[in-house]
Amino acid sequence: MKLTQEQLFYLLIVVSLILTRVPYVGKFFRVVNTMIHECGHALMALFLSGEVVKINLFSDTSGVAVTKVSGKIPRMLVSFAGYPFSALMAFIVFWLIKDEYITVALIVLMLFALISLLFFVRNFYGIFWLIVFLVLGGIIVELNSLPVLYAWMVFLASLLLTDEFISGLILLKISIANPTASGDAANLKKETHIPAWIWSLLFCVINGYFVYLTIILTFPPVQNIFKI
Repeated sequence: MKLTQEQLFYLLIVVSLILTRVPYVGKFFRVVNTMIHECGHALMALFLSGEVVKINLFSDTSGVAVTKVSGKIPRMLVSFAGYPFSALMAFIVFWLIKDEYITVALIVLMLFALISLLFFVRNFYGIFWLIVFLVLGGIIVELNSLPVLYAWMVFLASLLLTDEFISGLILLKISIANPTASGDAANLKKETHIPAWIWSLLFCVINGYFVYLTIILTFPPVQNIFKI
C-alpha cells in the first residue's frame, strides 16, 4: 500500500514526537525551538531600538538572550516575546508547508540560524549546533529531493509546535514550585509584581491557541489518513 500525502504527514509527526524524546538525539534537535525562542527576545529588543548583547544555546535545550533596552514596558515586551514568537513561527512553517512553499520554510529557518551564528550566539555549543544545523540544511538542499525536504520540514515544524507547548507547561510547573527559577515568567514578575505562574499560564494559553490554529488551518483532514 502506497502512503497518501496525508498519511505521510501524520506518520512524520508521530516519528518526530518519538525521535525528539530519545535521549541526547532528541535534545539536539529540540534546540531549534530554543533558537527560535531566543531570537524572539532578540528581535523584540531590536524592534524597540535596544541591543542584543549575546545569545547562548545549551545542550539541555535551555537558552539565554542577553539584551539591553530602556524602560519597564520595553523590558516586559522583550521578556514576553519568546514563547509567542516560537508558537507563531511553528504556525508559519506549517502554513508554508500546507501551501507547498516548503523550500521557503527551510530558508526561513536557515536564515534564523545564519543570522544567529553571525551576530548573536557566542557560546561554543551554540556555535557548534548552528553550524551542524546549517550543514544539514545544505545537504538537504543539495539532495534536491522533494520527499526528503518535505520530511525534514514536517519534522522541524512538528518539533517547534510540540516543544514550545510542552515547554510552556513545564514553565508553569516550575513557576508554581520555584517562581525565581521560572525564566521569562520570573523576569515579568520582577517588572510587574504579577505572580510568575500567571505569566506562565498566559504563555500556555497563547501556545495552546496557536496549536489549535495550526491544527485546524494547516493540518490535512484527519479522515484523509484512511484513504487507500
